[in-house]
This record gives sequence, C-alpha cells and structure tokens, in this order.
Amino acid sequence: MSEYLTTRELATALNVSPATIGDWVRQGKIPVIVIGRTRRFRLSDVESAAYRGVRPGVQQTSNDARKRAQMLRRQRLGTSA
Repeated sequence: MSEYLTTRELATALNVSPATIGDWVRQGKIPVIVIGRTRRFRLSDVESAAYRGVRPGVQQTSNDARKRAQMLRRQRLGTSA
C-alpha cells in the first residue's frame, strides 16, 4: 500500500513552505490527490519528482535528489539506513 503525505508533511520533509508545495502543484511539477478540501501526496510520486530535480532555483545534483528521496522514504516507513 502506498504512503501518503499531507502538504505540511511534504513541505517539512523538503524544507520548503506549504505555499511552495502549492506552487509546484499548480505548475504540474508534483501530482496531487485532492479529497474534498485536503491534498495528499503519494510518497512514490514525491520520490519521482525528487529524482527529476523538482526544486527550481536550487542547485542540486541528481545524487542529492536521490538521497533526499531515500531519506524521506526511510522517515515515513520507519526504517534505518
């Protein structure tokens, strides 16, 4: 079963503001699932976006994006490195 993140959880994990997450959704950079008035983000979709380097204006290598995605998965699933 897939893990889902709230906007706030995703913003905290990526060290950006919830407004930035909203901008990325509007720009089509990360997919969102809307349930009523709430948004949920599938962990696998977030990882894919991280691999694509979704953070505009931030200089990061693909390795940095992969490490961030792996760290996020470990945090959400409660596993250690």
